[in-house]
Amino acid sequence: MKRTVISSSNAYASKRSRLDIEHDFEQYHSLNKKYYPRPITRTGANQFNNKSRAKPMEIVEKLQKKQKTSFENVSTVMHWFRNDLRLYDNVGLYKSVALFQQLRQKNAKAKLYAVYVINEDDWRAHMDSGWKLMFIMGALKNLQQSLAELHIPLLLWEFHTPKSTLSNSKEFVEFFKEKCMNVSSGTGTIITANIEYQTDELYRDIRLLENEDHRLQLKYYHDSCIVTPGLITTDRGTNYSVFTPWYKKWVLYVNNYKKSTSEICHLHIIEPLKYNETFELKPFQYSLPDEFLQYIPKSKWCLPDVSEEAALSRLKDFLGTKSSKYNNEKDMLYLGGTSGLSVYITTGRISTRLIVNQAFQSCNGQIMSKALKDNSSTQNFIKEVAWRDFYRHCMCNWPYTSMGMPYRLDTLDIKWENNPVAFEKWCTGNTGIPIVDAIMRKLLYTGYINNRSRMITASFLSKNLLIDWRWGERWFMKHLIDGDSSSNVGGWGFCSSTGIDAQPYFRVFNMDIQAKKYDPQMIFVKQWVPELISSENKRPENYPKPLVDLKHSRERALKVYKDAM
Repeated sequence: MKRTVISSSNAYASKRSRLDIEHDFEQYHSLNKKYYPRPITRTGANQFNNKSRAKPMEIVEKLQKKQKTSFENVSTVMHWFRNDLRLYDNVGLYKSVALFQQLRQKNAKAKLYAVYVINEDDWRAHMDSGWKLMFIMGALKNLQQSLAELHIPLLLWEFHTPKSTLSNSKEFVEFFKEKCMNVSSGTGTIITANIEYQTDELYRDIRLLENEDHRLQLKYYHDSCIVTPGLITTDRGTNYSVFTPWYKKWVLYVNNYKKSTSEICHLHIIEPLKYNETFELKPFQYSLPDEFLQYIPKSKWCLPDVSEEAALSRLKDFLGTKSSKYNNEKDMLYLGGTSGLSVYITTGRISTRLIVNQAFQSCNGQIMSKALKDNSSTQNFIKEVAWRDFYRHCMCNWPYTSMGMPYRLDTLDIKWENNPVAFEKWCTGNTGIPIVDAIMRKLLYTGYINNRSRMITASFLSKNLLIDWRWGERWFMKHLIDGDSSSNVGGWGFCSSTGIDAQPYFRVFNMDIQAKKYDPQMIFVKQWVPELISSENKRPENYPKPLVDLKHSRERALKVYKDAM
């Protein structure tokens, strides 16, 4: 079912021409059956829990241990960029350079390459947003220029098949192997890559590791987490499902392995050399198809600077000017109190190790106070970075959470109302609840909202509207410039009381209190809901009536949740 999204009610868009776009809202109601014809069931999810089915991360690690490095008949080393689009502190790239330098001692004609693989079907299946894809395309062009200074070619490969095929397929393995052999003229190739923790990506890596062609050697590394998944466990050796005790162990682990009084995480820095004697820069010919962009209302793209230098500069600016106010300003809707680093972290333009190192230096070497409630602003900023590790660790241990299932399987019994018209109004910012509408319109037109905004709107959708949280989770992924699967699923699970370390089901955000606390002067609301600018506490005729009564919908949610749980 396609509906028209009208943009004229948005303050940001009202300064531009009227935009009417067709959008298929039904795509958010379930997993895409084209790519997931047999989605995992409750029974299938429980197989991971009772260990009758191996977790994909465990399979990767088991297969990886069987890999032996050999330089015999090898002519090429290649780093496969994924969500790690940077030179500075990139584990896989660092290892690739080290392997290449070893190979050079045995083969003076050896070559070092980098590659990025595009599979548009992966983007469709995972609902990657046009904002994010535009940022990635710009980042790749910038990365290619940076690599060119090191005489390392960055290749761009496109995987297409007549039928829609994900990268965790046999077809992709054959495609990848053929491409590698073309580059190396049929001789041996060593591939380095940093691990992605979503289930689809892990099964892709498993298929590649199971490839029996001895000419292709794959080396996978942990890079996006400060602490490798699986290293932080309870005293019984199990994985934590509650953040606070996990975080205390995380801090202890990081402190135990810190490198010096000024460096808490080891950084992986490559030397600025000319790695290949001959080099030719070949600009990318790929253009992002309109289908990934046309659903977003806009008159022009307003993307942040995509360069790695911009990420480093933003970190320096935040720690130098904003971080001291982080506790007081990060949740305020009308202030830019956050670091603005999320898109750079998600796409790998900056490493979280570097972020924590820099923050560690600015809080006198103490990344956590003895009592969490006494954390300084910078310490709480580090804690927010640690949440990313936590959600990745959890996704590795409960892989079904990246397969469209909640961590709490008993919440599958919740009887959602799933009103499609109410969902569309939530998506487009026309619920009649000003704070919700302002946030959703900002997301629609800018691709970004802060974490407090995400919590407010997620609570309203899942509790007040009683709409399956997964509908909203998919909408966020399709519209956020910084959409990260593990953090998005984790955040929605928290707010909907279905996920890991979730808030109690009886906690339902009061929208009036949230508005008064985080937008007391209605600066943010009036910016994005201009109908209310001159309302003088009266509901204007051109602004919709509330979809639900907040008190009644809260009571209804409590009953529905209690009946299921």
